[in-house]
Amino acid sequence: KSAIGRSRKSNRGCNHLIPFLYACCHGNSGGGDNYFLMEIDIDAGKAGASCPDFPKGDNTVLVPGMENTLLSYDRTALSSYDLTSRTGQVLFDWLDYGINGSRVEAVHVQEDGRLLVVIRDLAEGSGELALLKKADSPDAARKETILLGTIYSNSLLRNAVMEFNRENEKYQVKIREYLDPQTHDRGDAALRLNNDILSDNCPDLLDTAELDLNALASKGLFADLNPYLESSTLLNASDFLDNLLEAYTIDNKLVTIPSCFSLRTVFGQSTETGQNWGWTLEELIAYANAHPEAEIFDNTSRSEIMQYLMSYNMDTFIDWSSGECRFDSDAFRELLQFVSSFPGETVQNPQQASTPVRIRNGEVLLLAETLTDFNSIQLPLAIYENGANFIGFPSGDGSAGCMLLPYGAYGITVSSERKEGAWAFLEKFLTSGDRDSAFFPSQKTRLEEKAAYALKPESLTDENGNPLPNSTDLVSIGYADWEYTYHIPTQEEVALTLDLIAAAKPVSFSETNEVVTIINEEAEAYYLGQKTLDQVVEIIQSRIRIYVNED
Repeated sequence: KSAIGRSRKSNRGCNHLIPFLYACCHGNSGGGDNYFLMEIDIDAGKAGASCPDFPKGDNTVLVPGMENTLLSYDRTALSSYDLTSRTGQVLFDWLDYGINGSRVEAVHVQEDGRLLVVIRDLAEGSGELALLKKADSPDAARKETILLGTIYSNSLLRNAVMEFNRENEKYQVKIREYLDPQTHDRGDAALRLNNDILSDNCPDLLDTAELDLNALASKGLFADLNPYLESSTLLNASDFLDNLLEAYTIDNKLVTIPSCFSLRTVFGQSTETGQNWGWTLEELIAYANAHPEAEIFDNTSRSEIMQYLMSYNMDTFIDWSSGECRFDSDAFRELLQFVSSFPGETVQNPQQASTPVRIRNGEVLLLAETLTDFNSIQLPLAIYENGANFIGFPSGDGSAGCMLLPYGAYGITVSSERKEGAWAFLEKFLTSGDRDSAFFPSQKTRLEEKAAYALKPESLTDENGNPLPNSTDLVSIGYADWEYTYHIPTQEEVALTLDLIAAAKPVSFSETNEVVTIINEEAEAYYLGQKTLDQVVEIIQSRIRIYVNED
């Protein structure tokens, strides 16, 4: 439950008043979070039905308002609920008043109707008080609006927007978030975002993290960022990792520049996979077939293995420039036959040994792991007892399939009428937006600084100034049958991480990727024996060809 609001009502025509309580409650029926307002009758000693038309929210907090109203707020907006008419409305977005709603700690309604807002930045150890008047119009109302579309806005993005809106005198950024806070259905959010992209309702800026970049870029959706970089006084193309800019250059257009990123790759035992990085689909399938007694990945379902196999092989089966599709090829047939051997769903056996122990026992062959900093590489090295090979996800050309997972990657749409304002935000974001990020920065100098800090982190001291063990040494990861304690990374571990970064490439792939969704939907009939392989391949080929070639 959130905070409780209080109202007063007359009781059965009597002159005295009794208190009613209103509680903002949380449920998760229907597979998502559901925040609703409930009236509690103190006199009857029971809760009533939920109040209709209560504004949707994400982790909503409730406070008493004025004149028989309640106020509710979350990380995005402040809303009002009228207890007389039983109707709710969103009053304003926090960002319109230069406030990061993720950092709002309390709201108090004063007697004159003004709002006192307590804002606290826990990371910086600082705080602010904001006093808002109802008669005031936000500065944002006098500025040109830049619309930024995203599935979900995190605190880092909202803070960057807040700072930009406070400082820029001409433009203000508004965030259009597509994820329903009560259902959390990312597939539905991606569908609505894509519908807006292909309509007159397209935002000026797009969060590209969950978009099929190749498909959208091939349709000419994104503006080229190269001219903006060339004219910038704050940024230069040489500031960023070369392979990162190259990877996000599609049809000679730089479509986005991530602020930071993580890595995801596949590890195997070097005595089995060799020392070289990279392999093809055929080689991975052959490796799995040569070890029928072991699982290729631990507790992996059909949909999960399909994601692994398609992540770096989309271009093997699709030529985005010509629209040609090759899902009726022998290579794709072999892929479907291989995936059919995996279970539809996996159930964790509580009596089963942990993944590290199963790998060491030869029961599991490969490990897919995400690296977020220079410490992360220690875990796979420890699991394979320093015999790990960074073989990577299989790719069409057999190159190292190390995923570069972008964060803070925004592109300017061609249809935007305020491209200069959109670039002004991107320029500021790329200049300062990753300073609070725990991931790898995309700028060379910041990455070098992070690597140097990992090797020589600041010493921690107690209240007497005596040095304490480095914080990294205090972090352990453990299972019931296996444990590992991190240490300050070595030069070799940092160098190996930098080599992986240099080899990493992004993939136009996500959980909501339309191509993989089509494959999983249609292939299920083959897995269950309802259709033949030829029938399913023909349907997949047809559906994806239509998707790739649609305007």
